[in-house]
Amino acid sequence: MDKQPSGRHSIVEPLKMMKKEAWRCTLFIGVNLGFGLLSVYVALLIPLFSSSHTFSAQILSSLKSGAFYAFVITLLSSNVVFLLQTQARRAIEHVRKWKISAITIALLLVTLIAVPAGMQAWSDATNQTLGTGAIVLQVLFAIIGTLIAIYCFLLAVYEEEFDDFAEQETAKVQELAQRSKATDDDGRGIQV
Repeated sequence: MDKQPSGRHSIVEPLKMMKKEAWRCTLFIGVNLGFGLLSVYVALLIPLFSSSHTFSAQILSSLKSGAFYAFVITLLSSNVVFLLQTQARRAIEHVRKWKISAITIALLLVTLIAVPAGMQAWSDATNQTLGTGAIVLQVLFAIIGTLIAIYCFLLAVYEEEFDDFAEQETAKVQELAQRSKATDDDGRGIQV
């Protein structure tokens, strides 16, 4: 960081990493959305090779199978592990609190998502018709879960950035302390 963060800290501060670390964030989002939803994308290729399948039928098939539930549960879980593994060299109280909150929210969301995912798996196994509410719920959970996972990633990047700043400031303070201990002549014969 170029300048010292203010004394007031906002929970939206990690979102600034989206711009500051644009390449890392783009890579994170691209890889997770690209590979995490690969089964959905492959299913969307089927209508190109078979006229008996349509794109809408393939999307519905992915929704019926719970592909988006599986994606968001995996994405959130892996980001919780990522947040748990990132440890700042210096304890930063507000970041620690945000991490605890983010981890708690992500785990609660995973638990909450598991209920309709399980119900949908049962519904699919028993050849029940998928209702509109189930589709909306799955898409809504996928969007919310993805956004929370992105926030968890940004929070880890923010903590890393904040920690680097603190380390640089400590080094500057130590250098100044060493300079102040050095005895120098002020040019008039007086030792300073």
